[in-house]
Amino acid sequence: MKLKVMHPGRILMVTTLVALVAGCGIVAPIVPGEDRTDTKTTDAGGATSASVDVNLGAGRLTLAGGSSGLATTKFTYNVKSWKPTVDYTVSNARGSLVIAQPNAPVAVGKSVRNDWDVRLSNSIPIDLKINTGAGKSTLTLGGMTLVSATISGGAGELQADLSGDWKKSAEIDVNGGVGKISVQLPSSVGARVKVSTGLGSVTVNGLTKSGDTWVNDQYGKSPITLDVVIKAGVGEVNLDVK
Repeated sequence: MKLKVMHPGRILMVTTLVALVAGCGIVAPIVPGEDRTDTKTTDAGGATSASVDVNLGAGRLTLAGGSSGLATTKFTYNVKSWKPTVDYTVSNARGSLVIAQPNAPVAVGKSVRNDWDVRLSNSIPIDLKINTGAGKSTLTLGGMTLVSATISGGAGELQADLSGDWKKSAEIDVNGGVGKISVQLPSSVGARVKVSTGLGSVTVNGLTKSGDTWVNDQYGKSPITLDVVIKAGVGEVNLDVK
């Protein structure tokens, strides 16, 4: 099982107008309205495996397991044009779920809200892709049946909890731009972490240095191993064993 994670971004606190000087004129900032909340459970529809794509332009993403179907989503937002779309198809027992923000933000202020809560099945094998532009992502990946995952973003904060139940070994790549990356590693299965940073600090707790990597106590003993590679741009990286 291969799991690739790329760091998500930080929400931009911008209240001034954004000028687009390319012959297109001036685009006004986003004007928020009343809070709206949409919830939906997507059944697997006979699928025995699925791909799940999550595309969030700006906001907060919370993602974990625990859905009674393939996915359960709850969106709270106050920009009408940002109403997320949830599209699902099944072909040859293979599901394809795409969750997307239809309009990328032009200017985002403190009063803008765009919070996504995504719960996925623990039992259905899933190929997961997450793309975020600006904001905070809190991901709890242990316990799900992930075949692969790719998580990419711009600037912001990523909290990735990799503790919990892992049924198979996984390769985990964390690629961050600007911001903070916090990764919680399991104590019950082996974990090896390699970190490279541009401008930033690395704080490690509960791991032992082995060459150019950090390992936990179960590394080399457990039949399951998480191989984690973190490439950070600007910001801090925190590693902890849970």
